[in-house]
Amino acid sequence: MEIRVLGSVEVWSGAARVPVGGSKPRALLAALALDPGHVISVSRLVDVVWGDDSPATATDLVQSYVSALRRKLPGGSEVIETRTPGYVLRVEPGDVDHVRFDRLVAEARAEAVRGGTERAAELFDEALSLWRGPALDELGRSTLAAEAARLDEARLAVLEERAAAGLALGTYEALVGELTVAVRRHPAREALRRHLMVALYALDRQADALAVYREGRQFLVHEHGVEPGPVLRAAHEAILRSDPGALGIGDRPAIATAGRRSVPDSPTVPRPAQLPAVPADFTGRGRQLAEVTAELSSEAAAGTVPVWVVSGQGGVGKSTLALRAAHELVDSFPDGQLFAQLHGTTGTPASTDAILARFLKALGDTPDTIPSTVEEQAERYRSMLAGRRVLVVLDDATTEAQVRPLLPGTPGCAVLVTSRNRMAGLVGARLTELDVMADAEARELLIRITGDDRVAAEPTALRRLVDQSARLPLAVRIIGVRLATRRHWRLAQLSDRLDDETRRLDELSAGDQQVRASFGISYDALGEDARATFRRLGALGLPTIPVWVVGALLDVTEDVVDRLIEDLVDAHLLTFGGVDGCGQSRYEMHDLLRIFAAERAAAEDLPDVVTAAVARVVTGWLHAVDTILASRPPGGLSPRDRRAVADREPSRWLAPAVDVALADPHLWFATEHHSLVTSVERAAELDLGKLAADLASALSASFAVSNLFDAWTRTHNSALAAARRCGDRYAEGMLLAEFGQLRYKQDRLAEARTYLMQALQVFRELGDTRGEAMTLAALATANHEQGYLSEALHFFELADAMFHQLGDESSLAYSSRLAGLVQLELGDLTDAHRLVTRSLSAFRRLGSRRGEGMTLRTLSLVHRARGEYQRAYELGEQARTIFHETGDELLEAYSARSVAKALIRLGRGAETDALLEQALRTSRSFGDRWGEAMSLRTMGERHLAEGRLVDAERRLRAAIRLWRAIDLPLHQARTERDLADTLAASGDAAAAAKLRAEMVEVFRLYGVRELAEHTTPANGR
Repeated sequence: MEIRVLGSVEVWSGAARVPVGGSKPRALLAALALDPGHVISVSRLVDVVWGDDSPATATDLVQSYVSALRRKLPGGSEVIETRTPGYVLRVEPGDVDHVRFDRLVAEARAEAVRGGTERAAELFDEALSLWRGPALDELGRSTLAAEAARLDEARLAVLEERAAAGLALGTYEALVGELTVAVRRHPAREALRRHLMVALYALDRQADALAVYREGRQFLVHEHGVEPGPVLRAAHEAILRSDPGALGIGDRPAIATAGRRSVPDSPTVPRPAQLPAVPADFTGRGRQLAEVTAELSSEAAAGTVPVWVVSGQGGVGKSTLALRAAHELVDSFPDGQLFAQLHGTTGTPASTDAILARFLKALGDTPDTIPSTVEEQAERYRSMLAGRRVLVVLDDATTEAQVRPLLPGTPGCAVLVTSRNRMAGLVGARLTELDVMADAEARELLIRITGDDRVAAEPTALRRLVDQSARLPLAVRIIGVRLATRRHWRLAQLSDRLDDETRRLDELSAGDQQVRASFGISYDALGEDARATFRRLGALGLPTIPVWVVGALLDVTEDVVDRLIEDLVDAHLLTFGGVDGCGQSRYEMHDLLRIFAAERAAAEDLPDVVTAAVARVVTGWLHAVDTILASRPPGGLSPRDRRAVADREPSRWLAPAVDVALADPHLWFATEHHSLVTSVERAAELDLGKLAADLASALSASFAVSNLFDAWTRTHNSALAAARRCGDRYAEGMLLAEFGQLRYKQDRLAEARTYLMQALQVFRELGDTRGEAMTLAALATANHEQGYLSEALHFFELADAMFHQLGDESSLAYSSRLAGLVQLELGDLTDAHRLVTRSLSAFRRLGSRRGEGMTLRTLSLVHRARGEYQRAYELGEQARTIFHETGDELLEAYSARSVAKALIRLGRGAETDALLEQALRTSRSFGDRWGEAMSLRTMGERHLAEGRLVDAERRLRAAIRLWRAIDLPLHQARTERDLADTLAASGDAAAAAKLRAEMVEVFRLYGVRELAEHTTPANGR
């Protein structure tokens, strides 16, 4: 594939032209192709495509244009890659014509320096042959005009150099034709006119040569009001004197190549060396350092004036990186290094005239020779840098206007700028955006400042300190300095002080180095709306932020949200975190910025304003979760009545969020669960008790599916505390009941029953029949798990009567399934089949795929107990398919065990190994000890059936240890029955008999069916 910009913007694949769309997609492609391999921000692309008239949907349109280009270009998304904060074109260097042009020109100039004039001319010709017309032809009057002009200027410079090579080679006749056309098109280019005059004179056409001069002088005087320059006048005088030596004819002079001259060694020519020292403990940033140094050096040597901007938030290490790069570049710029601190983040930025005066003095001017106006100073400055190889470092710039007069005008020099702004208005400038350090880099910097000996003694505290610094170099350095100056402190002491977020920014201060002050500079520079947005985000405190959350926080229109987000991103107070798996753009704010933003919210915003903003976001989360639950009933118990919110009309910001959630609920919950937990905790802190409780309750269904016990605990602890502070007894009972379900999932069954009894008391006091019924069903489930089967049936019967009264078909289906499981345990297989079949019909009627899957698995157990192993296998497979399709890994593992048990009974144990290994891995990854123990027991059964007695005993004993740890004697006894069979087969009849006697007593205690059939294969869930 070839991308062409030296003429009209085109893409070719082999001999075929690739259609890329209208002017806007071509402009976007051109912007990427002008700087291949480097990230072009979305804001820059918007500016390129629309200029000052960008629509509110410009960002979305850019994304759609990129998608369309990816479909058309060979290589697709590999060619245009998404990279924060925009996109990057990934092609080979030779695939873009202007890059190939630059490389050919650089090779030609190198050949010319070595004296290879003929080869230089060939390379110049090859470079010029790439041009098909004016650069970016149809886009030349767009915002790319400056880029087009730069490319056209480069072409003219090469035309001049090619003409000089032709004169040196004596190809005068060919030159006359080419130069006549070039001079007609570019009458103000004196070098082209001079070359044409020399070629004509060499062909004995002196009169024609003088006519060319007269035409040129007339044009310059009439059109521009200036006389010809000294080079053109000297050629005119040499022709009048008939002095071919002065014109270089016959002497074959070397070609003067741009960017190759250096000031000759002379004690009268100053070589400034103004770079400040780099901190001795400079750490990391290897990739960025290599990028900056390599590109600045090579581009300056190739005959351009490269400008590189290092941008980032305060304290991220921009100045340190720039100085380190500058010191490494000293040998590439032998004529000196200029440095200026522009004080862009202070109240009094350095004036341009003061910096120019300093630079002129450093370059050899005296005070009385420095011009008085900025324009004249800039002209003098550029003149003094002409022909020199000087590196200019401009630290802490504030605007492009402050920088532009300080840019050299001729090739050979290079400029390195640091700024909190991206300096998008510096046409052609390259950008490196510094983020916080990588974890390893931050740790290394802290070690270098603090000392290896202290860090080695406290590795845990070291990790905590790095996390507390948010890996911001300024914060890391302050932590290191504080420890270095307080040798008696342990690392853990400072870490403990930093744990308190209300004091963290106070602690991150050392002398004039203060994290809070650094952030304050960027914050104060924002407009009021952007500052308010920053504060709201801090008050909410989410780890990552989808766009709809910003809209809900502010309650403003989409175009306003886009503008405010971009303001914060440009100020480096918010970072584009990429597009998540759900297709949402996400933004991030590291912990120190979040703390600072929350401080500003507490100091500047009315509490009611903050509370209302947070409530809008939490309401949004709640609506999305409830919509998912309504569309995909979880088939479980929830004491919360969602009907009160199911019909709520979503705001303009909630609708797209709900659409994203419904597209893939499993992925959406996985993506958002940290933000959901944080939102519950924040709502609880603000005493939004009902919202916190409702969202915590709604989330429990998702947490139950994924065994996210920590998230479940955090949300319910904070919501329960808020409910009690607000005196909301209903919310208290609901959360207590769900705490009971959490403890049940954690195999902490005694605690589960305690929480459920507390919830039952609350619901009975309130006369809440639905809450009471839900809690009774949950109590029945906990009792069943512990083997208290009579109690479980009693609670199920009470719950069933209430569910019938309420007309709650979903909860009745759940209760019927579990009641059927209890009857299975007791040996009443007929009633078990009736109850479970009724449950299956109900779940199918309700459209609950999860409920259907769970019931199919339970029905598989019933058929296995009846000896109908093929049917048991088929039902287990149906359940496994449902859970695989819905992404429920844990229940898929449960179903896989049911399938394996049926296969073992069918004599197909060899087919179970992969199923059981996966089930064991899944149970362990979810922290499910019940599932782990059951997987081990089933593996033991498999080995026993195959006669692998040693393996069987190992697996069964491991399962018994787990049953004992979670205090489930009935399951332990069932596993001991398998172990007794194993020991008997191994010849240890006494040990087997002892185990059987013990297990029979357990079966008798619990009254289960195994008491009568204890010699048959065990069944379990």
